[in-house]
Amino acid sequence: MRSLIIACSLPLLLALAVPAAAHDHRAGTVATSTAAQRWDTDAPLREGMGRIRHAVDALQHYEHGHIGQQQAVQLAGDIQRDVGFIIAHCKLEPRADAALHPILGVLVKGAQALEAKPTELAAIAPMREALQDYARQFDDPGLSAQEPEESR
Repeated sequence: MRSLIIACSLPLLLALAVPAAAHDHRAGTVATSTAAQRWDTDAPLREGMGRIRHAVDALQHYEHGHIGQQQAVQLAGDIQRDVGFIIAHCKLEPRADAALHPILGVLVKGAQALEAKPTELAAIAPMREALQDYARQFDDPGLSAQEPEESR
C-alpha cells in the first residue's frame, strides 16, 4: 500500500514542482531563499536527503565504469524511494515546501530516466546539481557543509 501511495505521489510532485515553486500567491513572492536566509529542515528531510546524496555520489562510480548497470538501476530506485520517504514524512512550512518541490522533481526525473535507460549518463548531472541547490537553499548541517564527491 505504501508503494502505491509513493508511486501516485511522484507524478503529482513532478506536475506540481514548477507551479509550486514559481510563486507563493499569498505573499506574492517567488519561493526561494537567499544565501543569508536558508529554509529550516526537519529530521525526515535531512535523513532522506542524506541517503539521496550518498546514492548520487555512488553514481559517480557508475559514470567511471566502476559499478555495473544493475547497481546504477538499484541506486536510481533508492533515490525514488527516498524522495517518497521525504514526501510522506517531511513537514515544512509552505514556502520552504514550495522551494523543495523543484529539487525533488529533478531528483525523481533523473532517477526515473536512469532506471528506464541505464546508459543515459546525462541523467546524473542534474541530480548532482539539485543536491547543490538543496545545500544552498536549506539549512541542513549534514549536507550543506559537504561538497559532492566530484569536486573533492
